[in-house]
Amino acid sequence: MNARWPRLGGAAVSVLVVASALGARAASFRATVNRTEIAAHQSVELVLTLTEDAATRPQPLSLPEWSGTWSVVRQDSRQSKAAGPRGRVRRTTTYVLELRPVRNGELVIGPARVRSGRQMLETRPIRIRVHDATVRGARRDGAADAVVAGAEEDVFLAAAAEPARPYLGQQVTVTYSVYASEAVHRGELVRKPVLDDEFWVESLDLTPAELEWTPASLHGRSFMTKALTRYAVFPVRAGRLALDALVFDFDVAPGYHSRAGLRTVRRESRPLVLEVRPLPAAGQPPDFPSGNVGVYRLQARLARTEVLAGEPVVLTVEVRGQGYVRLLSPPRVEVPPGARLLGPRSRTAPARRGLTVTGIRTWDYELVATRPGRLTIPSPMLPHFDPVAEMYRQARGPDLTLRVLPTGADTEARSHDALGAAADTPAPLRDGPPFRSCATPVYMAGWFHLGLVVPPLALAAVVLAGAVRRRVRARRRTTACRRQRAASDAERVLEAGASEPDLATPRAVRRALLAQLELRLGLDAAGRTREELDLAVRSAGLDDELAGELIALLARCDRAQYGARDATADTDLAQEARALLARLKARTQARAGEAT
Repeated sequence: MNARWPRLGGAAVSVLVVASALGARAASFRATVNRTEIAAHQSVELVLTLTEDAATRPQPLSLPEWSGTWSVVRQDSRQSKAAGPRGRVRRTTTYVLELRPVRNGELVIGPARVRSGRQMLETRPIRIRVHDATVRGARRDGAADAVVAGAEEDVFLAAAAEPARPYLGQQVTVTYSVYASEAVHRGELVRKPVLDDEFWVESLDLTPAELEWTPASLHGRSFMTKALTRYAVFPVRAGRLALDALVFDFDVAPGYHSRAGLRTVRRESRPLVLEVRPLPAAGQPPDFPSGNVGVYRLQARLARTEVLAGEPVVLTVEVRGQGYVRLLSPPRVEVPPGARLLGPRSRTAPARRGLTVTGIRTWDYELVATRPGRLTIPSPMLPHFDPVAEMYRQARGPDLTLRVLPTGADTEARSHDALGAAADTPAPLRDGPPFRSCATPVYMAGWFHLGLVVPPLALAAVVLAGAVRRRVRARRRTTACRRQRAASDAERVLEAGASEPDLATPRAVRRALLAQLELRLGLDAAGRTREELDLAVRSAGLDDELAGELIALLARCDRAQYGARDATADTDLAQEARALLARLKARTQARAGEAT
């Protein structure tokens, strides 16, 4: 029973080797599309990718049936080669088709078929949903009117504002978009809108979905639209205020995948007027600052809760919320008798949360209390107008308490405590000068710590450098030995081919030539195209005549490998290869002697 185990193990290894070899040679054929849902006027790009062994003879491609579902707008193909597992060269053929739907609904791209060697490969069906283009994301308050105004052009810009009737100081979100019924290949900004005269302006970010083209329909026409830029503007006065125009240059063509008929057009957005309402008079506090518009909350705090009389303490008032915090006026701070307020110093930290401008405004006051006792400071108050609720509010926090100590009483109390502690302390027995404090211990010195850390680090660096150097040398020796063995095996095959023509196949001759090139010139010839190999051989210092003969012989080997078998021609290839390799060997040895 034990004698059968070696045989079973050898059989298992053979099965695994054969399976891995078959897996390395297996071909793959897949289909992908750039989108699965399109509008009726859009097209979809179908990419068919075939990967197979380069030795396999190419076969024609069988495309799906398009009648009644799709029309082919464009068809293209390209091919590339790369080295695969075990040094095998894999060929990848890519077919690109641009398809346009014939009707609406759920359409199916049927399977494509191709034969690779003995395998019949087939892609999976792909379902595409085709719908009518409809307008998406129309804005309220008349913002969509500016979009419809330019719908008679093939490409136009639109400005949308929300809300269209804001209050003074309220945030208005302005979005500039482009609508196009033709393919837009490129867009270039010519002039930004000038909004600084009538508005405070902050830039807002666009989401990735808004930067993508989406279908829209206006007045029965189909367009593709996307957002270009977005601003948050805050009007500084009431009345009718006009938003400045955005100017863009676009490169437009009838199709997305062809630049035929390309032209450059300049487009300017139509004017958009805002009706800015003044702040309501009903319920408005006296001397209300017009910049306090938004939704805010207030916090106040003291740096210390106990100070000496006449000693300043910092009072910090922080306001945060939704609105343009740069326009906020300082809150009202009332101090009781026996205290005075200095300052303030302010700082601002604006921020953005989605489409809303937020921020934090902070004021630092210096509070000086001159009267000892407990001081109660009423909380600062910030009146503001809430444009969403359309009412005035007061932002405030809890009252603050400060304990003020008398300066003289505090000093006398501390002196009395110190004298009492000295009287209770016994006198020292030694009658002489006090002991001198010792110097800093050695183990606490900085140079001692440095001396402990540097030697291990230096040793680790030396060990690591030696390991890297040994690994590089081992890799070089391994590469050189591999190339030497490959060149020796190939040379023996060429010598045996003189007596046995069956061994001198074009593939064996080509392998021998590449092995000798790697050994003699020190270059990696596997996976290179003929042009890349020619450039590498000449760059390695080989003269043009010998390099040209070697590349020409490799080309003949490639043609003979896929043509009809001729023993006489194969023998001639082997003899010519031996002669060229002898010249290559003599040339490289002579160059090495000159270098020595």
